[in-house]
Amino acid sequence: MATPAGLERWVQEELHSVLGLSERHVAQFLIGTAQRCASAEEFVQRLRDTETLDLGGPARDFALRLWSKVCAVHPS
Repeated sequence: MATPAGLERWVQEELHSVLGLSERHVAQFLIGTAQRCASAEEFVQRLRDTETLDLGGPARDFALRLWSKVCAVHPS
């Protein structure tokens, strides 16, 4: 999963698991948003601000894992 394509696949699978949906453009949006954030908390706050996800429970955990994985695949 240490590739951009692998990351996108992982995001789609997690979206399906957490939210019951798996859409390529949503995955790309989340990855792009995470890339522009300096911290996991900034990423979570941006998602809250855009009302993209209800960040309670599993969705928040997913967002934190996603930010960490984006940093590993796309280091600054």
